[in-house]
Amino acid sequence: TNCSTDAVAKGPLGMLWFDDLGFPMPSRHGRGHAPLLLEGRLLVEGLDGLLCVSAYNGRKLWEYPLPGILAAFHGDHLMGTSGTTSNFCVTRGGLYVAVGEKCLRIDPATGKLLATFPAPAREDGKPGTWGYLACEGDTLFGSLADTTHIVTYRYRPGGDMRTQFTESKLLFAVDAKTGKLRWRYKPEQSIRHNAIAVGGGRVYLIDRAIAVGDRKKERRGASAPPAEHPTGTLVALDAAAGRVVWDSDKDI
Repeated sequence: TNCSTDAVAKGPLGMLWFDDLGFPMPSRHGRGHAPLLLEGRLLVEGLDGLLCVSAYNGRKLWEYPLPGILAAFHGDHLMGTSGTTSNFCVTRGGLYVAVGEKCLRIDPATGKLLATFPAPAREDGKPGTWGYLACEGDTLFGSLADTTHIVTYRYRPGGDMRTQFTESKLLFAVDAKTGKLRWRYKPEQSIRHNAIAVGGGRVYLIDRAIAVGDRKKERRGASAPPAEHPTGTLVALDAAAGRVVWDSDKDI
């Protein structure tokens, strides 16, 4: 994270190692996913897969191929994870990676596939697409992405943005080991991925109409029009049961 409560590490700090592993990464203007760190393992997502290296000496531990996994983030559009949020997270129980209609559970130590969890079906019965992804304790949280809402670039064209989903029609929770569905929550309107937070036994989200302005090319300069962001309702769910604990539509 960009803010740590670590009380052990103190300055001055310096570089311990540097290694170029020849692992292709997306353009920084595509806002790819930040690396993850767990128990001395640095987990990196690149254009065509996952890479795990030792945080102590940079030694490659394992690699898991996922061809084209970050192709949509390889451009100059300046959307990326700022709108979609990350598609992978890690706990001691597994490294979870959302890949289209499924979520992979991978052993962080060995890189071996442990399980595959399909997303819940859409209302029309067709396979759903994973959107938001997070894990807390033994619960994996996900959402069904609204694949009809496609955002446009912020800086300049570049990269195929047809799979950069920022809104969802359903939030759900599954068992982090078995993938068994625990609960689902359907918003009255839509859930924006970068307005979801999990912690303290709660899941917080904003239920709001889709921001139509996301579909328009951003005009740079002082003449840029204001973004069209309708207000919504802040909802707090019980993380274990998915029931609404409280909600508020005051100045949201």
